[in-house]
Amino acid sequence: MNGDYDILIIGSGPSGVSAAFPLVEAGLRVLMLDQGRLGDDAEEQSAETYRSIREHDTEQWRRFVGEDFSSLKVRGNVSPKLKVPSHQYVFDGFQDAYDIETKNFEAIGSLAQGGLSNAWGAGAYVYDAEDLKDYPISHDDLLPSYQAVSERIGISGSSEDDLGSFYGGDVSLQAPVELDANMARLFARYQSSTKPNSLKIGRARNAVLTQNLENRQACHYTNRCLWSCPVGSIYSAAYDLASLQKFENFTYRDKAFVQGFSEEGGGYQVSFGDGSSIKAKKLILAAGTIGSTKLALDFLGHKDKAIPLSSNPAFAIAFLNWCQLGSEIQDQGFALGQLGFAVEHAASYSHGVLFSASSIAVSELTKYMPFSYRGATTVARLMMPAMFFANCFLDSSFSQHHLSLSSNGGLEITGAYAEHTDGTVAELGQKLAKSFRQLGAYALGKPVMSKPGADIHYCGTLPMTDKPTTAPAANSEGLIFNTKGLYVVDGAALPRIPAKNPTLSIMANADRIARGITREMKNT
Repeated sequence: MNGDYDILIIGSGPSGVSAAFPLVEAGLRVLMLDQGRLGDDAEEQSAETYRSIREHDTEQWRRFVGEDFSSLKVRGNVSPKLKVPSHQYVFDGFQDAYDIETKNFEAIGSLAQGGLSNAWGAGAYVYDAEDLKDYPISHDDLLPSYQAVSERIGISGSSEDDLGSFYGGDVSLQAPVELDANMARLFARYQSSTKPNSLKIGRARNAVLTQNLENRQACHYTNRCLWSCPVGSIYSAAYDLASLQKFENFTYRDKAFVQGFSEEGGGYQVSFGDGSSIKAKKLILAAGTIGSTKLALDFLGHKDKAIPLSSNPAFAIAFLNWCQLGSEIQDQGFALGQLGFAVEHAASYSHGVLFSASSIAVSELTKYMPFSYRGATTVARLMMPAMFFANCFLDSSFSQHHLSLSSNGGLEITGAYAEHTDGTVAELGQKLAKSFRQLGAYALGKPVMSKPGADIHYCGTLPMTDKPTTAPAANSEGLIFNTKGLYVVDGAALPRIPAKNPTLSIMANADRIARGITREMKNT
């Protein structure tokens, strides 16, 4: 089969663009298909700080509440990012497009150009040998790809503190983001005092620039990170997509939502509603774990049979840094994770980030307070300069979700946590409360658990394995079993995920798989 293209990639998120670079750089003809929704650029035009907007912008309700009041919709215990009006285009339409029905599960995905990287927490971590213990590949297999991806997207952090080796010291790093007064005081106390036995704290590792990189600028510390980044400091796959479009052998086609594909003449064919079709020698699934899984199950004819879906169960705890009470909220700052932490528990470790409350909507705090709205608002504003949040993740063994493709084409997802999850979260909550109390910060209540799926770290539906299996899966090179030239490069391919957020590892694995495809095609 000659085909219209050598490679067809479905999806423009972090895994899709990471697979595309090695292929186009090798001279292969690559087509990327995507729905490609775009947001409103108006939010990106101003570099005002969050505080300045809140104090002076008479139309700020459009940014923070939304013309459709999207930020006020009841969503349960989910990330504040999911409620940001300017981010709604990232999430809208996903469940309808893939015909998803859920039970006790928050199914979140994206049809946007750049995928979920338009509204993520930007954590970027390297998996070590222990993290990869159930994988058919090693840290050494991924290392060249970790290095290539980190140089391309820009990662800030430190390799010199207590989390340096834990986060991976063998990738290029820019300087860490500056700490605000609240986080700086906490970290200084940690470094100068007797450190808690079970807790390690270090500078967060983020896909955020502190030095200019190509057309993206270093962080301006506007404190608007949850709402938008006006200068492109926070990585989005949309930036990589713009770079890919400079290659003559790369083609991007938006408004091309793929609902299925077929084998044709030794390759693959995607047909569209207008009667047109596209052919390629090989096809790469990078539509996000849920989207790629539905496409693969449909192609394989694997229907009405549940398969495991894993994620990182998450919980949050609010803390009050006592010595910061009475301070003013800073005009400038970084609103994502400033510090990272790792804490041991009976089974393994948990990992998380600490971020200040300075740009959290007051309504996110008052709903947990036992006061009238007016009283809660007053208390919250007094406490915010001294507050921070620990956002904590467990490894995927604590999740017991299932996914199945029904015979009528719908996708059904059921969410559940393992029985020992509550006990582990209680154990971790006590350890964190005790450890931070040693540092002068006091827990404001018990851990608040997120709804299954709300972490948005999905994996394990088409896992790479070197063991015999009858379930849908892929080999160590990402090739789906019982297919010729059908690959998966997103979270679906990861057998499990540790407590470290998986995005950088997904990108590195996509890069690794694409390099393997390049070698194979050159040899043949």
